[in-house]
Amino acid sequence: MRVFPSPPAQKTLHFCACDLLTGKHDLLPALHTACFDERGVRGYAILPAADHRGTRYLSAGYSTSFQVLLLGVHRDDHKVYLHRFSSATATATAIAQPSWSTPINCSKRIPGHVRGPFGNRVAAITNGTAHWLLCGEEQSLYTLDVSIDTDNIGTTKIPLHVLSVVFDRVWLYESVDARLSLLYFDNNKLDIWTQQECQEDGPVIWASTQSTCVGVRMGLFGTEPLSSVCIGEKSGTMLTHYHSDPSSAYAVDLPSGSTTRVEDWKRWFNYMTAVPFDISWPAFLLSRLGDFL
Repeated sequence: MRVFPSPPAQKTLHFCACDLLTGKHDLLPALHTACFDERGVRGYAILPAADHRGTRYLSAGYSTSFQVLLLGVHRDDHKVYLHRFSSATATATAIAQPSWSTPINCSKRIPGHVRGPFGNRVAAITNGTAHWLLCGEEQSLYTLDVSIDTDNIGTTKIPLHVLSVVFDRVWLYESVDARLSLLYFDNNKLDIWTQQECQEDGPVIWASTQSTCVGVRMGLFGTEPLSSVCIGEKSGTMLTHYHSDPSSAYAVDLPSGSTTRVEDWKRWFNYMTAVPFDISWPAFLLSRLGDFL
């Protein structure tokens, strides 16, 4: 979460990581804005201890083990830079207060000025790697692949024949069977492409795994496509709406393509900042028992 206010003269961003079950939060060190444009953070990932493969030890002053990854675009060279913060360390002897890593240029392997990330700004996490969807020269699409436990950063080009659509309608996400997938709405048709398992060092293959007509009335102009708001990957559900009718929202079940209207949707709800998360109701209720004892 962004912490306000931040005096403009400081040219820094202040964040805190908040536990939505308990309400506890950890304040992160200030982050300099030199590698950000006027739009600020372009992509991010919040990685709890369960996403780490190796043993981690808490650093001083932090209640839980987590990582934060942020993508920024430099004002001058339009390159994408990665900022990494970890509340933990790989050795038990480190007791110093942690800090943000030195910004890493992630777009060296993407030709031309890099744009994005497109679709979901929240990284898709598969097999210990965080992925974002970016665009390079000649409308070429790439996934930016950042290892969670190492310093490895790579890119994977997506063949142009996979997606010949408007890029800002394409979403990269982890499917319910834990595979990297791309989806987009073409009018009221849901198309999904899924990355296939391949041999080591072999080419990455994407296959069309779904093309379904969703059960929603057409937009006010007859051809208006559904607009994506956010996606709950583990539940396989995407929240969508029509730009011409923001007072209505629809939950799309991605595996089946079935659509349900969300009741009591409020027009004033800021869907641009909506972020889904998975909640364990037993854990949530237990965390609240202390308020009544």
